[in-house]
Amino acid sequence: MSIRKNALKNYLLSLQIYQSEKDSTYIGSIYNSLGLLYSIMNRNNTAIDYIFKSLKINILIKDTLDIADKYSSLGSMYSYLGNQYKAVYYFKKTLEF
Repeated sequence: MSIRKNALKNYLLSLQIYQSEKDSTYIGSIYNSLGLLYSIMNRNNTAIDYIFKSLKINILIKDTLDIADKYSSLGSMYSYLGNQYKAVYYFKKTLEF
């Protein structure tokens, strides 16, 4: 099994554990890690989905530092994908925090 597939398996297992414990902070962290891993695997749409999931939790728990980090990650993803309009939008959102 490749390192990335093994990492994915472990993140998904961790996600199940934290979801059963209803631990929002760690669920958000795992979502973010999954987003980064999918980005490395060049599965960019899935990466964006997981970053948004993480962002929603960060907004819910009012973690402003992580909210800014997620907006920056989204800006980077959209820039990489060539969508400069969305990239600029999310980079500007970062400045709000």
